Amino acid sequence: MIMKIFALTALAIILSISLTIAEAKEETITLNVRGMACSQCTKRVEGELKKITGVKNAEANLKEAKVKITFEKNKVTAEQLTEAINNMGYWVEKKR
Repeated sequence: MIMKIFALTALAIILSISLTIAEAKEETITLNVRGMACSQCTKRVEGELKKITGVKNAEANLKEAKVKITFEKNKVTAEQLTEAINNMGYWVEKKR
């Protein structure tokens, strides 16, 4: 019985560490995007970003002219995501 408890505790610790490592590899950024004029624009931006390897989620907000992107840092960079948006015909506003 004690061995089962020990094994389950060890497994729980390993899973906890694995989740922490996975979370550390993810990043969420919010970019100011100009040029989105309608809901189709936001859907296009979201859809194209989600096709990029490493992008977990993308949420575009037309009213606020922003895109919130969650991605794996070891697979794609914020600069690559910015470039992808710019290549769609929109432009990411640089922070001053």
